[in-house]
Amino acid sequence: MLIPELQNTQIALQPQTGGQTLRAWTAGQILSGLVVRQAADGTVTLRIGNQEMQARTGLALSADQPLTLQVAQTGAQVVLRVLHVSNLGVAPDAPLRTTPVTPEAALAQALRAVLPRAGDLSPLLTLLAGTPEGLRPDTHPSALPAPVSSLLRLLAMQIPAIENLFTAPGLRKALLNSGLFLESQIAQSLAHGTAPALEGDFKARLAQLVNRLQLLVGNPAAYGNEAGAALRAGPDTTEVTTQWLRQADAALARIEQNQITSLLATPDGRQVFLLEIPVRDGSGHQTLQLRIEEDNTGEKGDSPAPWTVWLDFNLGALGPLRARVGLSGNSLTASFWAEQPATAELIQARLTELDQALHRAGIENVQLHARAGMPATAANDISIDTLLDERA
Repeated sequence: MLIPELQNTQIALQPQTGGQTLRAWTAGQILSGLVVRQAADGTVTLRIGNQEMQARTGLALSADQPLTLQVAQTGAQVVLRVLHVSNLGVAPDAPLRTTPVTPEAALAQALRAVLPRAGDLSPLLTLLAGTPEGLRPDTHPSALPAPVSSLLRLLAMQIPAIENLFTAPGLRKALLNSGLFLESQIAQSLAHGTAPALEGDFKARLAQLVNRLQLLVGNPAAYGNEAGAALRAGPDTTEVTTQWLRQADAALARIEQNQITSLLATPDGRQVFLLEIPVRDGSGHQTLQLRIEEDNTGEKGDSPAPWTVWLDFNLGALGPLRARVGLSGNSLTASFWAEQPATAELIQARLTELDQALHRAGIENVQLHARAGMPATAANDISIDTLLDERA
């Protein structure tokens, strides 16, 4: 049985014991830990990865007790939220006992924690759109301190232009920097003893922004007396700061939701990846939504497993578009839907050109279609009912 009350139980780590590992963590990251020992004063030694670190908690723990943790706060004080505690390896008289945790149960509990915060990326992208620096003067008063305003500019400038996604290298870079693979890249870097390159990752930048905005809202003086006094004296400024925090945290939680969902197979055993890539185009900012799913129907034999990609996007005057691309071996099928009939006709007129380009790329069997109207399935459609089943 999962214990929801543990969701708010926190563990405060002692920074001097974590070193580079703690600095690489990002808010929302899911970790697996093991209790090494706990002293009478509440000090606990944890092993996370291959490193032991000291922490303090009010939770009674026992040696060899596995924990599922989520990074709640980074910076000078790293705080972990306990998502699940297992009794695996714990003595029978231990004060806290639960059933052994499974990866699916831990992820389902993490999803429960993140869903109330998650929201659309669009409100944040609207705030970022406007001036050449990506900041609208009416939503970014001069009272905001430099550490926050510089992060906002960096966040706006690292959003790729949509034309960058028209090439394979550009699309690959956008996918890798979408935030979905952040923790995987951190783990690979630490395994090779190198510092992770996080400058271009959308989630990493969002996590930095949320941490700084939380500090600014909770403790304005942390950024200097002048900025703190301006925030305390200016309710409009405080309201705008809170607005930035609300939208940035909702976007961060949306990425975490996609990460957790992508780690779980669907009820019929298929692997599904959900991604949302913010892009800049002539009309402002928008989100390219992708759903990449394994097709486990039919006989695969020795051929590579077939995959299907759903894309949702909006190219200004062309209106909303949806595409479904299926690839199996040397065969490709692609269907395009356009909300506007004129756009569907335009796509239909260019399908011959696309067919020839695909054949030049080595795809032997190609089937292409264009239709007006929109299908029921969207790129970000995925059922999470089974993940939220209280019996899980």
